[in-house]
Amino acid sequence: MKTIYTALLALAISIASISKAQSLSDLSTVGSQTSNKATSSRNQGDPNISASDKALCQQALAAQNSRQFKKAADLYLKLSQQTKSARFKSLSYRMAGSMYAIHGNLLIQLGRGAEAVPFLTKAASMGEIGAYTILGTMYYVGQGVTPNPQKAIEYYRKGARLGEPNAQQALRSLGLRW
Repeated sequence: MKTIYTALLALAISIASISKAQSLSDLSTVGSQTSNKATSSRNQGDPNISASDKALCQQALAAQNSRQFKKAADLYLKLSQQTKSARFKSLSYRMAGSMYAIHGNLLIQLGRGAEAVPFLTKAASMGEIGAYTILGTMYYVGQGVTPNPQKAIEYYRKGARLGEPNAQQALRSLGLRW
């Protein structure tokens, strides 16, 4: 039975590691614009994207591209807190959640599951629903944490209620509903 959940953990990790292409595309467009002419034509409807927002976005993208996911997450979170643009507040917040999830996944792969828990918890609270499945599986099989089936079920249910299909499948395989 634990083999199924180890496979589920691997699947959940790979799904959560896929970055949100549209969010990344939108943020990299802002981060890569340097001329005022290009910026004003691209962002005509959103004058709230400041030079400091663009600089911070460039730093976050550079950290992400160099696989420094925690640093990228922190920078995206800072961008979401400082920008006056509602669009980029939302995008950068989602990217921060994704980067925290990816950082947590890397820690798991390095055998440092206990260190991954706070990052995955933060990612889940930021809307990265796949993180609930990963946390549930970690607690179910005891990967980096003390096995706790009840806590695992709680995480699975949180994810399932938000529409995360792997959490729903995990509960079904346990004969439970969400």
